[in-house]
Amino acid sequence: MKQKLHFLIAILLPVIVVAQTTFAPKVTINPNTGASPYAIDSGFINGDAFADIVIGTANGNTIEWYLNNGDGTFTIQPLISNSLNFITGVELIDLNGDGFLDIVANGLFSNNVVWFENDGNGNFGSQQALVSGVSGAADFVFADINNDGDLDLVVAAYLGNSVSWYAGDGSGNFGAANLIDNTITAPGSMSMSDVDNDGDLDLVVATASTPQGNNSVQVYRNDLFPEGTNTFTKETNPVTANKLYFFNVMFEDVDGDSNFDILASDLSTSPGTGNFYWYEFDGTDYIETQFTTSIGNPASVRMADLDNDGIKDIILSSGSSGTGNDVVWFKNLGAGSFAAEAVIDATQSQAYVFTIADFDNDGDLDIASAAFNQNALNYFENELITLSVNEVESSKISVFPNPSNEIIYLKGIENAFYTVVIFNQFGQKVFQGVQNENQDIDVKNYASGIYYLQLLEKNATIKFLKQ
Repeated sequence: MKQKLHFLIAILLPVIVVAQTTFAPKVTINPNTGASPYAIDSGFINGDAFADIVIGTANGNTIEWYLNNGDGTFTIQPLISNSLNFITGVELIDLNGDGFLDIVANGLFSNNVVWFENDGNGNFGSQQALVSGVSGAADFVFADINNDGDLDLVVAAYLGNSVSWYAGDGSGNFGAANLIDNTITAPGSMSMSDVDNDGDLDLVVATASTPQGNNSVQVYRNDLFPEGTNTFTKETNPVTANKLYFFNVMFEDVDGDSNFDILASDLSTSPGTGNFYWYEFDGTDYIETQFTTSIGNPASVRMADLDNDGIKDIILSSGSSGTGNDVVWFKNLGAGSFAAEAVIDATQSQAYVFTIADFDNDGDLDIASAAFNQNALNYFENELITLSVNEVESSKISVFPNPSNEIIYLKGIENAFYTVVIFNQFGQKVFQGVQNENQDIDVKNYASGIYYLQLLEKNATIKFLKQ
């Protein structure tokens, strides 16, 4: 994705002092959002180097984006004009291939998925329809389903009891509906991944029907390879059935064995009766593991590396109202083992959704969440990395050119060899190798943005920009 990046005066970050992963107390970005914020995403909206936030509200029917000022504060921008009714999803994605993140949103009761084009400066155009006539458009997923290089779209019709996909042309246009399943009741959350390693993307769907108690998680295998047709085969047996009320489902490699797993949050509609599950496929059956959590009504779940140890941790939020823990995380100990939950926040009410990004550009991942029952948008700073000045190291070691388009070099380490690890702003490792200052590092295929280069033997971190 192309971005206009401002040149940063402070090119070199000083040596980092690694601390225990903790989060600062809640900072409220906006205590008065549109009514019932129910959808959230983050990304680079206006072309600078700081991740911004977009939310959608269910009862306010507002789409709001918040400019990251780069100093730990955010400023709400003019509301994005829309005619959606009960917004349950927003996503920042470059829909038309111009290098700028557009906004896609759905209206559950307006039965559609729409998009708003970004001009690159955070100015959004008028509402344009992607898909209409979807009875209860509950969730949508973008993915290249037919392997033609363009984004396609999957939409769950919650009230229509069906899931369909729509072929995209790469310019924001989508074709007619291709039915995946119309025998499923109240499909809600979805995720896609190549779970059978055959080169095409498969689908998982969780249901949220009421009255609760008969909800399932179902996997659909994409038959593009090897059959050559874009039909989906529903697995004979569901991953799980007879659960209460699923809120979120996603494919993830939870235990790091390179095989697909599924995480699912069973929210429930009764206080304190929900559960959080991990399903591992053993080749025949799905093995269910229930996480021990203080959250009685689990809502959103994500995996991200919060402590910069190279493996993804689990973050879970709560759909409970009133007192109780609202956002927690489980440190990944490797090989499918996780530490007991650590509480990030217990001051919100119905923190259904959250987003993760390095909002303050300090090298660790922060969290922004939306409190449905409080009409509030909140921010939690990850305090893992504490920056301190080390004059000897900071005067000797640097990266050049910075910013860079294609190649970077290390300067100040002379002919010594050091282990170099590069992380993107989301905490994902993108490079590891042994380097000296005469060797270049090829970054031309990296996405534009901020990266962190660590010299392990020096315990030093250097920030650089990829344009």
